[in-house]
Amino acid sequence: MNENKTLRRYNRSVYDSWIWQRIYQCHTWIIHYSNKLWVGDWERWMRKIDNNLYYNNSKEGWEFLYNNFHPFFPKYSNWEILFRDIYKDKDQTLVYVAQNTSWVLWEYITWWIEWLTDNDCVLYPNAYWEGKDLILFVTRSRLMKIVRIRSWYYSNNDMTFTFEINASEFPIYRGTNNSFIYEVQKSGEKVFDTQKYTFFGGNIPWSTVLLPYVQWYISETGIISKKADVTFISQWWRYYLEKTLSWEFLIEATWDVYIDTVTSYYSWAGDWYVRNFTAAWVSWATTHDATDWEQAAYTNAALTIWVFASSSTDRFAISRWFIPIDTSWITDTDTIDSADLLTYNTWISNPQNDWYDYMTIVWQTSQADNTSLVVWDFDQCWAVTTPTEWIATWDRKDLWDISGNTTQTWTLNATWLSWISKIWYTLIWMREWHDTTNNAQTKDASGQFNWYSLAMSESANDPYLSITTTAASSTFTPKSIVY
Repeated sequence: MNENKTLRRYNRSVYDSWIWQRIYQCHTWIIHYSNKLWVGDWERWMRKIDNNLYYNNSKEGWEFLYNNFHPFFPKYSNWEILFRDIYKDKDQTLVYVAQNTSWVLWEYITWWIEWLTDNDCVLYPNAYWEGKDLILFVTRSRLMKIVRIRSWYYSNNDMTFTFEINASEFPIYRGTNNSFIYEVQKSGEKVFDTQKYTFFGGNIPWSTVLLPYVQWYISETGIISKKADVTFISQWWRYYLEKTLSWEFLIEATWDVYIDTVTSYYSWAGDWYVRNFTAAWVSWATTHDATDWEQAAYTNAALTIWVFASSSTDRFAISRWFIPIDTSWITDTDTIDSADLLTYNTWISNPQNDWYDYMTIVWQTSQADNTSLVVWDFDQCWAVTTPTEWIATWDRKDLWDISGNTTQTWTLNATWLSWISKIWYTLIWMREWHDTTNNAQTKDASGQFNWYSLAMSESANDPYLSITTTAASSTFTPKSIVY
């Protein structure tokens, strides 16, 4: 089976299997870049993304070479940090300079930082003076600028961390994932609310995105996080972003505290969950049949699908996973013969092991936007109770039989292959069986938590559809290639 490289797209690889047969692998995330900078062998076509950092001796810093964005991590903490965005038709560069930092030489580390990342990092120890480190690393689409405050250097006052930014070169907008709300007037000081995105550039698909800031720490019960305030400052024709770590948050923390600045060239993969879990714990019927719920998220590297029954009366929680995959560009006249959804699970909890501890795939979601999720998508599944399953009964995944860090293959039912779109997104839903059949999980003294954790679009093991097709004739007629 040979890859047909002429048919690559940003999220897709295609393999010619037999004379008339072809296999499309369509990912939730971007796996290729357009080599418009002519890097490497100067071939200008779709290339596989390389997420490794390379040291540039002449520039004295670390950078990407083969990607849709080119970060640059300098030798010293007070030098320019770059984010060059060349995705599709864009070519714009954001420049950050950390303010009020000491002259700190980078310390490149190739091992993971616990609770932060397992990617390669550039660490500037004590960059913001003693006990406050600057950490730079990248994910599949993002530049992460993290400040870490080590636990013994907490303060009873707010802490602020400032980056100068070349804001004069771009229009700046504030808005949601899929719409501008207002343009930022570049004068004075403006406190950005914690819910909106910041866009640098023209319209949304061609903007470079600054995601909402988050502050967090690790506790014995997991990650404790909240959105962080950021202030846009204009001062003598120079522009700054100042993030504030509140003293109230610091005094609650037990271990190291982190606050981030996340820059992305792409934030429009609408896979993840809509859930309820915290303050809104109510009866099973209210939870299961709700039209909207507590939280929607779609920008992380991992998720958990779960059904929870508390030891208390009428305290239940449910999460549901949405998987929109761009399956356009499949040749219109081809017949779809089979399709498998491949997912990578990290860990599983199944304390009860009853008759309903299964995961299943159902058709189809009707989320308002294929590239984002909102709380009102909680019931956007055509049928909340006993929906049509997209897999055979024997292909349901029993949580008791699944081990962590393994790939699961979900073979889609041949009867419903026509549901796969050849022109747009194919919308898939994963749910836990208590939720699907509307059978409340049993409570006991300790509470019960069916938990299925999966790698998502920002992960190296993102979900993808493998679709096998047969051509209408013995001659393939590929569609035009768009770079």
